[in-house]
Amino acid sequence: MGMDISGLNPTITGDKPVFPSNWDELSEKAQSFYNELRSDWDRNNPGYYLRFNVWTWRPIHFACIACNDLDPDLDIDIDDINKWAFNSGDGLKDQHTCNKLADSLEMLRDGMAEDNVQEFGFNLGMWNRMDGHFVEDEEQEKIDELYPKSSAKVMTNLPITIDGVEYKPSHVAKMEDLDEFILFLRHCGGFEIY
Repeated sequence: MGMDISGLNPTITGDKPVFPSNWDELSEKAQSFYNELRSDWDRNNPGYYLRFNVWTWRPIHFACIACNDLDPDLDIDIDDINKWAFNSGDGLKDQHTCNKLADSLEMLRDGMAEDNVQEFGFNLGMWNRMDGHFVEDEEQEKIDELYPKSSAKVMTNLPITIDGVEYKPSHVAKMEDLDEFILFLRHCGGFEIY
């Protein structure tokens, strides 16, 4: 399952390649050529469409909530932002607000980059022990004490270590995922999540 994010009024460069109706009849070389054209078009049109799996989207979504809470220039209704957790067509409706969110996310990203952060997450109640064992209730309680569940406290030094055991939240985003979302925001003209 994933989060499909479509730009409402994206900046478009070039004509989108049309998917061949005779795809199954095409040679492997012709199919590969189409895939290259489509990849090039997608790269040149970063505000058109973006997709994240739910494990990656949740930390990005929580980063948006944290930025909205901390940045006085952002004034997105929290009820609206909370709807971004679902594939229900919600999102931002204008480029101006997308740019403000992108600015705030860039400040967050720059702060993490100074600390050489490669990935980040939040305590959403699901954890992995790096040794492959299941997380026991007592361990979860210790994690929840340090990182309150569903709070805006971002975890950047992953994995975390408690009593000599390494843990990582199940929902983690890489810095390049955040960069991709920021780039999308700068070119989408507003967005909807399906």
